[in-house]
Amino acid sequence: MAPTQAAVIGVDLGTTSCKAGIFALDGELLGHGTADCSVSRPQPGWVEQNPEDYWGSARAAIHDALSSAGSTQPLGLACCGHTPSLVFLDAAGYSIRPAIIWQDSRAAQEADALEAQIPADTWAAWLGMNLPRNASYPPARLRWLQEHEPDTLRRTHTLLQPKDYLNYRLTGRVASDHWSNKGLAHLQTGEPIQTYHDLLGIDPAIAPASLYPHHELAGLTPDAARQLELPAGLPVAVGWSDAMCGMLGTGALASSGMAFDIAGTSDIIGLTADHQPTMAGGVLAAPVLDGNLHIIYGPTQTSGGAISWFLGRFWPELDAHALDDAAAPSSDGLVFLPYLEGERTPIWDAKARGVFFGASLAHTRAHFLRAVLEGVAFSIRHVLERAEDASGVSVGSVRVSGGGGQSALWNQIKADVLGRTMLPTAIRDAGILGAAMLAGMAANVWSDIEAASAAMVRTGPPVEPDASARAAYERSYQVYRALYLRLRDLF
Repeated sequence: MAPTQAAVIGVDLGTTSCKAGIFALDGELLGHGTADCSVSRPQPGWVEQNPEDYWGSARAAIHDALSSAGSTQPLGLACCGHTPSLVFLDAAGYSIRPAIIWQDSRAAQEADALEAQIPADTWAAWLGMNLPRNASYPPARLRWLQEHEPDTLRRTHTLLQPKDYLNYRLTGRVASDHWSNKGLAHLQTGEPIQTYHDLLGIDPAIAPASLYPHHELAGLTPDAARQLELPAGLPVAVGWSDAMCGMLGTGALASSGMAFDIAGTSDIIGLTADHQPTMAGGVLAAPVLDGNLHIIYGPTQTSGGAISWFLGRFWPELDAHALDDAAAPSSDGLVFLPYLEGERTPIWDAKARGVFFGASLAHTRAHFLRAVLEGVAFSIRHVLERAEDASGVSVGSVRVSGGGGQSALWNQIKADVLGRTMLPTAIRDAGILGAAMLAGMAANVWSDIEAASAAMVRTGPPVEPDASARAAYERSYQVYRALYLRLRDLF
């Protein structure tokens, strides 16, 4: 019989699936589980989920991971999840309407109204950061609810992120972390935003408490322990957003001057700096745990989602794992804007839409597929350049994780478009690894991110940029950048 191994558990509640990983303390993945999460689109621009499905998916994923891990001694558990999404709980702790998730753009008009109504410096002072007044974030959504579903706001006692709802089911305690709580609580102080009472007509106390992601939230309740077949009292960390845990799982948060690309349904791209950046160019900035290191980054709206859309609509017989061989050697002048559901960083425009530009009779499906891959790489370069400008930090390599990080062709395209070395992580699902690292810190296995990263994170062979491809990509990238500026008014 194999000896029992000490282990930490990470759970990543994604948009379409929940993943769980059981990790040995040297970063080896001992067990993995995945369960689907359903998404509802009841009206154009509306994207919702049933919070009860979060709990069901997490239970199934954790069970699968534990059953495949063999004999382990869990030391801690942590969850991360998609943001900015809203779960509405009443005073008794029950969900009162479907969760409004990050892809939802119904509040675009309300976001525009906030932009026109409130000066940027006033906004930043209220929220503790220069949060974009975008349809994705809580302020615009709260105003939409005030106008269209006032009864929902009257009944809402607490607003949680999806991973916070999982934590509530695990521990019985309601709380969030500072970054996931942005737009609901002041980023630095963690206090509810009092001006919301007059601005949005809501009780600011609907914001949950803001805690540090690597601290213990509470122990696993007896009921949750029974359902998950885990020890009651197991330390559960506060957790972080999926983006932050993904960054953590690449190892890029261990020191200044490191860059990352988390290639999922959307991509999250950025870098670390040892100083507070100037906020310019539509990127976001967040302190890392103790505030001495900062992340300058941005999420896109669709990247892997654009690939899924293209294959599903136009090439359904092609297995996604075969796209490296199916794409044309070049897009032959075809340029794609991947703004299929608007765009977040760096343009923050919910009205933007996808565009294929330069199509001719010579182009085939293979060219269009290549253009989608290249268009997403252009969007990544756009964000990384803005992050470098805002921080004054220049990076030479980018750690890449996620499903998109498994494609050799896409990694090469990204290396060529960015002109940087791509370093694929050994663990594809960096989110569950990052969550497991938080679990270990909450359980006092590691004292800080640097120690956890040294113990847990590994990278595979580097993908070097091809200088001969750079010139052609440079021309296409300039067309890509010009297209949005020319089309913005038409959008």
